[in-house]
Amino acid sequence: MITIKQKGFTLIELMIALLLSLLVIAASITIFISILKANNEDLKMIRLTQEMRSVMTIITRDIRRAGYWDGDVTNNTYLPSWSSGALNTLAISYDANSAGDKDVEDNYQYEISNEEVLITIAGNPSSITNPEFAEISLLNFDVDVLTLSSVEIRTVKITLEGFVKSDPSISRVMEETIRVRNDIKL
Repeated sequence: MITIKQKGFTLIELMIALLLSLLVIAASITIFISILKANNEDLKMIRLTQEMRSVMTIITRDIRRAGYWDGDVTNNTYLPSWSSGALNTLAISYDANSAGDKDVEDNYQYEISNEEVLITIAGNPSSITNPEFAEISLLNFDVDVLTLSSVEIRTVKITLEGFVKSDPSISRVMEETIRVRNDIKL
């Protein structure tokens, strides 16, 4: 009698191979999903950082200019009279259009209201943050006034804290200390 050897896999071998391949596919999908989730969190953190960095840039630019006037230094009406301490609102003014006269467009105020940072120019407040994406939980101005024999040097430490509205676990705190360029001569 002639015996014929069969080539191929048995049903049990095929089922084991199928099970192993399903486990490899499931692990691959799990890794892919975790990478996507981490990427999404990174993108949210980057966007929050950019949002807060933009706000910080606008505020620091204006604070550095506080007291600038394109006129006679002895008649400068733009110099603020800040006292040392922590503030939640900071009002500044400078000759924005270099006209040499003080007009309402030269007054700026920064504050936090309803989890967004507002800038008020000429009495008109507008948001400089995106309230649909980020909530700003803290905006603080810590003013330090150093008086020397003939000059008053002012520095402001700004603290800005916010989080992503859709995911409060993604948060960021920024601090920056700046020196006002226009010292007050005593």
